[in-house]
Amino acid sequence: MAPTPAPNSALLDVRGTLEVHVLGAHNLAAKSADGFSDPYVTLKMHGHKTWKSSTQQKTLHPVWDETMRLRGPLSAFLEHSLHIKVFDKDFLGMGDDRLGSARVSLAGLERPTTIGRGIGELTMPAIELADAMSGTVALTVRFVPDLEDSGAFAAAPEHAAAAAKGGAATGKGAATPPAPPATPKP
Repeated sequence: MAPTPAPNSALLDVRGTLEVHVLGAHNLAAKSADGFSDPYVTLKMHGHKTWKSSTQQKTLHPVWDETMRLRGPLSAFLEHSLHIKVFDKDFLGMGDDRLGSARVSLAGLERPTTIGRGIGELTMPAIELADAMSGTVALTVRFVPDLEDSGAFAAAPEHAAAAAKGGAATGKGAATPPAPPATPKP
């Protein structure tokens, strides 16, 4: 197996938006007497404020379908782990119970993608929650470069190869569809 090439240093300096799409969770612990929880999730990335999802009431299998967006250089997102915590909301003011947590590396975002607009996309369908009786969280993560940094993105050799195969070739990450044929004027 050939070693994975080191990412292009110009690519790591690209600024853009990290998009973390929280899909949902499965098999969370029940914390209420009724056998359910009222879960919400928080996400934290080094140097950024903590993001909090909505609370899903009376479920052990919440669907959030919510996205956290953070701005910064790709290198900063690769250097630090994404911190995920899931809580059970206590509506009586007794303090929210932790249902579990996880730290995930975003290594892999520097790899090219041939779909969407991002440099890389990670799909994490079942992140196991530590310090929990049970439960997993599902999310996708991608990095969308700023348009002004699209030159470094297009110049990366691995992206040129993806473009040659019909994939991402510009800072937007998606190949431009061909223009319709011109209609001759009479």
